[in-house]
Amino acid sequence: LMPVRKRTKDYHDHHSKHFKALRGKMFPPGFPNGWHCVCNATDLADGQVKSISALGTYMVAFRGQDGKVGVVHAFCPHMGAHLGMGGVVVGNSLQCPFHGWSFNVAGDCVSVPYRRCNRDMPQSSKLHAYEVREHLERVFIWFDAEGRVPQWELSCHQKLEEDLQKGSFYLAAIRQMEFDQHCCEMHMNSADPYHFKTLHAPLPLPVLEKF
Repeated sequence: LMPVRKRTKDYHDHHSKHFKALRGKMFPPGFPNGWHCVCNATDLADGQVKSISALGTYMVAFRGQDGKVGVVHAFCPHMGAHLGMGGVVVGNSLQCPFHGWSFNVAGDCVSVPYRRCNRDMPQSSKLHAYEVREHLERVFIWFDAEGRVPQWELSCHQKLEEDLQKGSFYLAAIRQMEFDQHCCEMHMNSADPYHFKTLHAPLPLPVLEKF
């Protein structure tokens, strides 16, 4: 009888904490300064509050009755309640579910229901708020590791928005995909023709061979 040859058990798990820790040493720990898409406009319809985990932190997005979108730090500065878990949009503000504190899109605490003092609210009551832009039914925020104001504006959407208004283009679908990688990797790979020819050849479209 011939012996049964068995393969060794595969102990490699690229989802393990150990592997991710090792992998993390090979990639930059931070996030690039610039505009980042954090949700779709439809997430904020009908007074919905969108909880977001991105850029190494937690935030919430909401749309006031005036149509303006706010993206702010997720935790109330009062007692740390997560504003995406029971928080509600009231007028143009987001109201905390614990004590009813309300915050506008700039992160200012504009109302405390039981407050009797007329003094200005202390700086510690303010939520961190992000600069927001809304294009092509998507919500973008400005992230800057040094806390600077936006250094440039998004522009690649402008021509497409013009074509959409003219009717020469139309939005057919929005696809979502998840990748277990640093947010810079795909952009860096896209500018690396030898990576494509090495790992992804043959490329699906002949024109891509001209990279």
